[in-house]
Amino acid sequence: EYRAEAPASAAVKPANIGIIAGRTDRKKTDAGDKSASRPDGENAAQRGMSETLVPWLSEPGIRADRDTALASMLLLWGVSDSSRVAQAPCNSAPKHGLQCLSRRGGWESLRAVDLPAMIGLFLKTGEARFVTVTGLDGDQVTLTIDRKTGTYPRAAIEPLWNGYFTVVWRPPERVDRLIAPGVEGPGVRWLRERLDQLDGRKAQVAKPGHYDDALRERVIAFQHRHTLAPDGMIGPETLLYLVTAVRTAGNPSLTIPKS
Repeated sequence: EYRAEAPASAAVKPANIGIIAGRTDRKKTDAGDKSASRPDGENAAQRGMSETLVPWLSEPGIRADRDTALASMLLLWGVSDSSRVAQAPCNSAPKHGLQCLSRRGGWESLRAVDLPAMIGLFLKTGEARFVTVTGLDGDQVTLTIDRKTGTYPRAAIEPLWNGYFTVVWRPPERVDRLIAPGVEGPGVRWLRERLDQLDGRKAQVAKPGHYDDALRERVIAFQHRHTLAPDGMIGPETLLYLVTAVRTAGNPSLTIPKS
C-alpha cells in the first residue's frame, strides 16, 4: 500500500492516493522515518538542505505525478513509454511479466532490494512530487523526475519523504504469489532451490516440491534476517526479497553503475 501522507515536517497532509499492492508481510516497524528521534539542530540542518531540492522539484512544466514516475520505472525495464502505460503503469506491468509493490521502509530497505523506486516528496503546501530513485552511492541519492536527473544528499530528501516507496519487479514464472506451509508444486521447488542458493547448501529431502516444517523454519530464518513478519508465508514482499537477494544480470539496479 502506498500512502501519500506527508512526513511530520510538512504542513498539510494530502489525501490517500490508493492501493497499488494489497497484502504486506512487512513487520509493523517504521525504519524510514527517524526524524522524531533526531536533535532539533540536526532536523533544522536537514530542512535547510531540503531547500536546495525544492526548486528542482518545482520547476515549471515538469511532470511530477505518480503515473509519470511509475512509467519511468517501467521504461528502465524495457517497457515502452506508450500513452497506455503512462496512464495506468501498474495495470500494464503484468502484461510484461512485472509487478508493482509498495511498502514503507527506508534507505536500507531500498539498498537491500536494489531496484529503482518511486517515492513521494512533499512540499510545505502538502503537494506531493513523485520522483524515481535511480541510484544510491553512500550518502548520495540520484533522483529522476520527468527524465531529468539530479543527485542530492539523503539529508536533503528525508524531511520531504514519509518512507513509503513503490518498486517494479519481476516475479519468477510459475510461482504463486502466496506459498503456504503444506502446499505442493513448482513454487515450492523454486523456493527450496533459492534458499539452497542463499544458504550455500543443498538440503536433501524426499519431496522437494512439498512445503514441510523444515522448509518453514528456513523461511522464517530468512524473514528474520530481512525484518519481515516471521510467519513462514511467502507473500509478495517475502517473494520480492527472495528474488532480489540474487542479482539478475540486466535488471535495473540502484547500486551497480550503468555501463
